[in-house]
Amino acid sequence: MPVNGSVTGYSLDAAGSVGAIPPVAETALTPGWATAAESMYAALRDPRPTLMRVDIAGHPPIAVDFPRRQFFWEGAIERFPDEPSRVSVRTVDSTPEAAAALGAGGQDLAILLWTVGMESFGGTPATWLRPGDRYRLSQWPNFTVLPRRMAHLRMTAALVNAYLSIDELATVTATPVSDVQRLVNALTLLDVVDVAADAPSDLAAWLPEPAPEKSLFRRLRDRLGI
Repeated sequence: MPVNGSVTGYSLDAAGSVGAIPPVAETALTPGWATAAESMYAALRDPRPTLMRVDIAGHPPIAVDFPRRQFFWEGAIERFPDEPSRVSVRTVDSTPEAAAALGAGGQDLAILLWTVGMESFGGTPATWLRPGDRYRLSQWPNFTVLPRRMAHLRMTAALVNAYLSIDELATVTATPVSDVQRLVNALTLLDVVDVAADAPSDLAAWLPEPAPEKSLFRRLRDRLGI
């Protein structure tokens, strides 16, 4: 849906302005999605209802309505830029007038959070994560709308009944650590995992049990073929 419209001082026009928010200074522009991801993570945990505008070099702006869990973008998610050269973020407190300016028919915010989480930190931990934490799924993501691969489903399923660290999840799913990290970044931005620093390791439950040692009599019978 085009991000156009204005009411009571708020607007999202082709130039990408959001109401009375001043233009972003050149020094505030950053490469990649990390700054946007951090801003979204904070906004989702802020009790104040928030409206966000994300400027992306060479692409239409994104408007995010956190209270309604929607985002508005003229681009197609299949062409989402994975490493934009410049990104800037502005936020305002949401009001009925601001929501009316955006209108209806936005896309599910989970799609944006998932995509930004996947692309933000290049396979390294998101800045809000702590070394050594373990993760367990608290809510199944809506994979019917998310751009996902079978590997994402396999990794997510491994977190259903176990607290696992990044390295442990990589081990039980035979997945590169960087791919696991991208997934966990996205799941924590979506807020669908429980995070624990002191949870015991559940890795043993995922490893195959060692074969029982055969008795001498059994080994002799195997050797003789009886």
